[in-house]
Formats: sequence, C-alpha cells, structure tokens
Amino acid sequence: MIFSYFLAHEILLSFSNTSDHIDSILLSYALYKINFKYISKSHFDLVCRQIRPSQVITLILSDADDTPGQYALFLSHFSIEQFIQLQLLMLIDIELDSLDSILSNLHSLRRLHSFTYDFKAIKMHSPNQIDNSSNWIDRLNSSLSKVVIRIMPQMKRLSLSNFKILPTMSLPCLRHLKMGKVTRSGIT
Repeated sequence: MIFSYFLAHEILLSFSNTSDHIDSILLSYALYKINFKYISKSHFDLVCRQIRPSQVITLILSDADDTPGQYALFLSHFSIEQFIQLQLLMLIDIELDSLDSILSNLHSLRRLHSFTYDFKAIKMHSPNQIDNSSNWIDRLNSSLSKVVIRIMPQMKRLSLSNFKILPTMSLPCLRHLKMGKVTRSGIT
C-alpha cells in the first residue's frame, strides 16, 4: 500500500477529506508510523486528534530543542499501554523524571521488538543539578536496567545511550545492539 512510504502526518495531510472511501481507509489503516522528532505543533495536534493508538506501529518521541515539552503534551493525550500494535519505540532527549510513565509500562507492549533511548546531553537547569549529574546517570542506568531486563526476551533491536549492560542479561532474540555513553563533557 502506498501509505507505507509516508509518516502519519503526511498521510493525513495528503489524503484526509478527499473522499468518504479514502477516509474510511484511513480510519482502518493500522500501520501508521509517527515521527515527532521534527514536527510542527499543528501536525502534532492533527496526528493526536485523528489516529487511534492501536493503529500505530512506530513511535518516535522527542523533547529535543526543536520540540520542547512534546513528551508531556503527548502523555496528556495517550498512555503507552494504548499502543498495543507498537513495534518500534524511540525516545530522544527525554529526561529521566519524565520517563517513568513509559518505562514502567513497556513490558505490556507484546509486539515491541525495537527500543531506543537516546539523549545527547543531560539537561540541567541549575548548578546544583550539574553537581548531581553522576547521581542522575546512576538513576538512569537503574531505571533502564529494570526495563531492559523485562523487555529483553522480545527485543530484536536495542539502542541505549549511557547504559551499562548487566552481565547476567539474556539476549535470546537480539540481532542489533548499540550502546553509547555520555561523558561529563556532554552534560549541559
């Protein structure tokens, strides 16, 4: 189908309201790919209004400089457990304090086989937070470890920034593993 070549907002912008038949196809289409990394607020709102979570197979969320606050806004519309068909989840530059709502429920996504958590720099808002950055990284590692252990049996692809893999982890289905590290110089 032609839709497989487009992201969700491109499909909706191009094909919505062209005919009743096309609109019914859009309502039943269940392979939407959502990439919120570089998306305007109006396109973000369009996707959140018109797509049901059960229709999404790919979800990319970002709180990077181009899309600040997007993650919290997304969570005001949906919870991760609603994405029952989700196969790929990528979280970009999302702070640890905001992650718990998704990380604690990833194990419920039975079709999820690709997970990426990527952050370029730890966003600190005060000098006191910078002094506590190693504690923050330890908390991140602890949270990610718990999640990875629970979802690992179904993972085929895993990409994590600043994560220490545990020697006792079983990786039965894993075909692609990417590990990155954030250093103190990468902290902003």
